[in-house]
Amino acid sequence: MSTVRLFQCPRRTLIGVGAAERLPDEVKRLGARRPAIITDPGVAASPGFRIVTEALEKAGLSCPVFSGVIPEPPFEVLDESTPFARQAQADLLIGLGGGSSMDVAKMTALLLANAGDPRSFYGTDKVPKPGIPTILMPTTAGTGSEVTNIAIFKDRKEKLKKGIVTDFNYCQTAILDPRLTASMPPDVTAATGLDALVHAIECYISVNATDMTDTFALRSVTVASRYLRRAVRHGDDMEAREKLQVACLMSALAFGNAGVCGVHALSYPLGGRHDVPHGVANALMMVPVLRFNRKACPGRYRDLAMAWGLDVTGLTTEQAVERFLAALAQLTQDVGVPLRLREVGVTEDALPAMADAAITVTRLLANNPCPIPREDALRIYCEAF
Repeated sequence: MSTVRLFQCPRRTLIGVGAAERLPDEVKRLGARRPAIITDPGVAASPGFRIVTEALEKAGLSCPVFSGVIPEPPFEVLDESTPFARQAQADLLIGLGGGSSMDVAKMTALLLANAGDPRSFYGTDKVPKPGIPTILMPTTAGTGSEVTNIAIFKDRKEKLKKGIVTDFNYCQTAILDPRLTASMPPDVTAATGLDALVHAIECYISVNATDMTDTFALRSVTVASRYLRRAVRHGDDMEAREKLQVACLMSALAFGNAGVCGVHALSYPLGGRHDVPHGVANALMMVPVLRFNRKACPGRYRDLAMAWGLDVTGLTTEQAVERFLAALAQLTQDVGVPLRLREVGVTEDALPAMADAAITVTRLLANNPCPIPREDALRIYCEAF
């Protein structure tokens, strides 16, 4: 007997060079008169920001800007963004930036309509009612936050990243223009691209995977593995930039429905305790966690190897798995992302506390194809060290 599955995504997504100029049309379509932008200082100084603001100005739309988002944002940033949006009397928020800016835009929009400490909304379906509309415009190709119903924030007290999951987080329109990613430096391109790849791989081995999510996940692996090196080495290659954005979009549509697993669960303490950027944290934990999971679904690993374009003809499934894991490690090395925890300042004596924290991320561990008890989490961290 089949199980009824739910597949969700935003109402509208615009993709391609020139999509940013369609922003005013979307603002007006949504009936907004007082849009405001949520972004970070780096994006606010970028050519992509000027593309967006010039499009709004030409349409006669005045748009105040909050540029106080920081990487791996803590809940406290909402204490600044929410009063800003309230004072601006914003009736629509434009989240412009990486996952951090888009998540802050999502949560700020909700807080304008929902009183209380944002920490109280941690978990699934804890937000009482929808906020004001959002339009999300990524300047990276990795997080996929523009098409998911989750916002991630750092809890400084617990030293852990936490997710607020609600369908009210879906934006009204996602706009993906590869020109907005052109100013990303190589290291950010690499880390965010690997993040997208992890999303695709994890949702393919998730216990919640479906035919729909599998289709997006496998195609995302094919495209990301083909174009990531080009995007890192040639930042002005708009074809590679656009392909990477599409790969990120497909992986996000997949993981937004199937969920991510152990790689993310074990990466959260790296961000929460050691301020390791999310994409780098996922890249560090990718091969060790996938190696741990390999016996739970080896056939799916073979599928991933084939989607990557690896020749596995005549190989046993175990050999195909090893070839796939080696390809992941090689790509990580080729794009200049660290392979070991010690390379990002994590000390060996920090590993037990990280294992304690990781096993509390039950929302993600529940998706993993096999259990990861505390002793195995510690063993995986030791392998990654």
